[in-house]
Amino acid sequence: MRQPEDTKTIEIFVEEKRGRGRPRVENPLTAAQRQRASRLKRMNRVDGELSVTVMIGYRALSAMTRLMEHGNLTRQELIEKLILTADADLKRDKSRK
Repeated sequence: MRQPEDTKTIEIFVEEKRGRGRPRVENPLTAAQRQRASRLKRMNRVDGELSVTVMIGYRALSAMTRLMEHGNLTRQELIEKLILTADADLKRDKSRK
């Protein structure tokens, strides 16, 4: 403890008051800006892949599992193949009209 009459001794342990928690950012982004940046970051991943969440019924899941085992495909490969095949069929049908 420092004695008030001691004017010659240097203070060794000067305590700095620090704020609690994480320091603030100089130019914070709004929630919309952060979300947009996150979406752009996800879109710029390898080959522009995006994550898709889908709810399907048990029968469809069973059928998908059988197709995966039959074709020795991953879930991602099977879904991509089904979508691209359906899209190619649709384009072919449109070109015939």
